[in-house]
Amino acid sequence: MIKLASKHIPETTCRKLEQEAVKAVIATKTGIKDTDLLNYLLLKGLKTITEEDYWEMAKMKNKKG
Repeated sequence: MIKLASKHIPETTCRKLEQEAVKAVIATKTGIKDTDLLNYLLLKGLKTITEEDYWEMAKMKNKKG
């Protein structure tokens, strides 16, 4: 189970990370540390994120208030 500071990361996101951890273990048939997986996913996201993605995030945040 991935342990994250739930104050800062929504529970739904934590559940998605846990699901990815399960998929990774099944796919590789090996143990993967939670921190290694989280680091990999963050780096992967940083490679693909665009300025447009930041605008989408800002729009979502403004809708919430």
